[in-house]
Amino acid sequence: MQPDSLEDKKKLLREMNAMAGLRVVEQTTAPGEIVSSIVLVRASSVTPKRLEWLYQDRIVLGNMTLICGPPDVGKDAVMVDLISRGTIGRRWPDRENPNPPFDVVMLVSEEGIEDTVVPRLMVAGTDLHRVHFAMQTRISQDAKTSVRRIALDQDLEAIRKMLTTLRDNKTPAKLLVISPFGSYLGKLKKNSDDDIRPLMDNLRELAAECEIAIVCISHFNKNILAAAIDRTGGAGAIAQAPRCGWAFVKDDEDETGESRLMLMIKGNNVKESAKAGLRYRFVEEVLTIDGKSAGYPRVEWLGPSSRKIDDVLHSAIDKEDTKVGACVKWLEGKLANGASEASKELYRAAEKLGWAYPTVRRAAERLNVDHVRMNGSGPWFMCLPASDQGNR
Repeated sequence: MQPDSLEDKKKLLREMNAMAGLRVVEQTTAPGEIVSSIVLVRASSVTPKRLEWLYQDRIVLGNMTLICGPPDVGKDAVMVDLISRGTIGRRWPDRENPNPPFDVVMLVSEEGIEDTVVPRLMVAGTDLHRVHFAMQTRISQDAKTSVRRIALDQDLEAIRKMLTTLRDNKTPAKLLVISPFGSYLGKLKKNSDDDIRPLMDNLRELAAECEIAIVCISHFNKNILAAAIDRTGGAGAIAQAPRCGWAFVKDDEDETGESRLMLMIKGNNVKESAKAGLRYRFVEEVLTIDGKSAGYPRVEWLGPSSRKIDDVLHSAIDKEDTKVGACVKWLEGKLANGASEASKELYRAAEKLGWAYPTVRRAAERLNVDHVRMNGSGPWFMCLPASDQGNR
């Protein structure tokens, strides 16, 4: 029997919700007024679900993982290595890979696909047939077609259809890589939590629905004094929403300068004993393309690391401060008693002593060094401020 009155309909809805374990708390409102309702779900009606991992304790399946770090640490190269292992079912760097070979979708904007990404994939031994590059969004309307850059604020439904098509074609993708995340935000502001948090929620729903791991690659911001979780660049939701987060940094304890570290920023539902990071470095592999040989980096894993990311970041700051302090004393001596020195010569001399250009610049800033040209032209010179000469 169909309910006749509004009250009958409400009663029927309450009964249906009760059967489903739902309870709706309703407001009493005047005619024509908008009604807001709170939907309650009893814990007893929720089916527990075990957290699934694509790469145990490191990359979550059905959720998001964040990868971030400064330039020159090989974030994308490491992802290429992991992609390669996934497409051929090879062992993960530190444990067995229980997954059968799977397909991968990549959104890449800062690396050339033809001259960088594909050669790196080849060097890593990837099954290239299983890697798909999401290039553009094609828009068709009124028999006209246009293309534009993929924008996560507009194209999540198109991405969902694309992933569904792969699944229907018996080539389900298990990994979606977005690199860098900030390049695909469309009109959203990366630093706005009001913009980013809803997007992260939608991405998480997409990952769960399509049973795929989404990895967002981002850069560190310039706030070197902040904790790692606050250095992920942009709104706080970028670090807070993903289930796991990893930072890639240089190993400051490696005197060769070759070693890098993959260290956990956050790991919800990861026990402490499983939060160990990994050490790696790059070795060059020669690849011949069109009869010409060129070298490309391949990741070589060096084993676990028990170090904490914030300790590494603070250690790097302390070492840099010590280095800058020594450079300050040297530069102060060079410019003592009103002396002036050609900037280029000072940089060259400092480099021979192990101080790079940024270190000299920071030392000069601490000394309030003046940068001047004789007669307003010619090479630049450094000298101490005239007001400081008598105090030194």
